[in-house]
Amino acid sequence: MFHGAIVHTRVVELTPEMKTCLDQSVLCWVATADNDGRSNVSPKEVFTLDGDRILIAHIASPKTVRNIEVNPQVMVSVVDVFAQHGWQFSGQATLTWADTSEFHESVRPLDGITEGLYPIKAVIVVDVHDAQRIVAPSSWLFPERPKDVVRKQVLARYGVRDL
Repeated sequence: MFHGAIVHTRVVELTPEMKTCLDQSVLCWVATADNDGRSNVSPKEVFTLDGDRILIAHIASPKTVRNIEVNPQVMVSVVDVFAQHGWQFSGQATLTWADTSEFHESVRPLDGITEGLYPIKAVIVVDVHDAQRIVAPSSWLFPERPKDVVRKQVLARYGVRDL
């Protein structure tokens, strides 16, 4: 079991901007640490919101789950690479396993994303205790650049055409 101190106990109400960023992201990155402080960062592609909580599917996340079982403190990051900004959410995670009565309700929005094609073993439920903006250095070094110009430059850098 986790023997460290829980840093935050309050739950943050997510703003519409934070929710939009989460809704529009195709990947989130979940950072965890084991009881010895060894870190792990893992991409997750099946996630959504349930009010102000982040729900993440445990499909193939054995290290993330092991770490949460001993240390529930997590960080979830989402970034719009073309806009060069995003959000970092710190909080406490719990696991809702498939053999529990709460699972059916928790997994429903995730099954909607996967259309039931992925075997979700558990739902990682993150109560957000802190949220920090992620901003690329170019955004604060050159704050006068219009957002549409930034987007065009980044799209060109990655060789992507805007629709």
